[in-house]
Amino acid sequence: MESQTYISVPKDTFDRLERDLSEIKSLVRAKVEVTQKSHYSTFETMDRLQIGRTKLNDLMSTGHLERVKRGRRVYITRESIERYLATPTK
Repeated sequence: MESQTYISVPKDTFDRLERDLSEIKSLVRAKVEVTQKSHYSTFETMDRLQIGRTKLNDLMSTGHLERVKRGRRVYITRESIERYLATPTK
């Protein structure tokens, strides 16, 4: 059985590390899943990018995300999601 070692860290440091880890996991998950499909539904896109409907609509209207209509449904292209993820944030 392996021995475990525990250390104490200040709460603000722990919170920052926890947020950073969550963000890294989200980006990795988004990157892995984005490479598997050519188009994503609006709900899948909002989940992958962790944004709401208003932000998604803003990104589509400004051209940052490319939408494709199939019948009544709207899909977002994988390429535009990858491009958006690769864009440095301000």
